Amino acid sequence: MLLTAMGFVLILQCFAVYSYFAQQLLKTVPITAGQWLVAFAISSTILMIEELRKYLTQRHFLIKKEKISKR
Repeated sequence: MLLTAMGFVLILQCFAVYSYFAQQLLKTVPITAGQWLVAFAISSTILMIEELRKYLTQRHFLIKKEKISKR
C-alpha cells in the first residue's frame, strides 16, 4: 500500500513538473536528473529510518516476550 501511494505521488510530481498545463498553473520548471537524485536520496532516508525503527521495535518486543515466557 505504501509503495503504491509513493508511486502515485511520483507520477503526480512528474505531471506537475513536466506537463505544460501544470507548469503554467503551478509555475514549475523541469528539474535535472541530479536534482531528482538528491530528492530521492533525502526522501528515501526517511523511509529507511522508519523501517529501521519498526525492525528495532519488533525485535525489542520479541526479546521482551521471550524473557517473560521463560519465567
